[in-house]
Amino acid sequence: MGNLSSYLRRIEVTDDFFFKGAPLVIVVSSKSSINAGLASAYMEIMANSLGLGVLYSGFFVMCTKLSRKLRNLIELEKGYDVVSCMVIGYPNVKYHRVVPRKDLQVNRL
Repeated sequence: MGNLSSYLRRIEVTDDFFFKGAPLVIVVSSKSSINAGLASAYMEIMANSLGLGVLYSGFFVMCTKLSRKLRNLIELEKGYDVVSCMVIGYPNVKYHRVVPRKDLQVNRL
């Protein structure tokens, strides 16, 4: 981690560095990682239902643990940790096929 920390001090950190021009980024922070993780999962499900793609950026989460400057930049309150970082946008890829599935078997009572 020491090498990454010294590398981060030397580079210019911009939105494009972390998020590659994505139109929306949601940083979820909390004192409780369980609650924040559950909230992130539900946000991902909702985004997917709207046709949006979601990428979890573990790199950004790790960098916030190493960089006080980055924590200050996102105005992270004392006692809170960044639990997830969701990079959201419309996907460039459309899949024309899905995984083959067995037919649904329904038994009515």
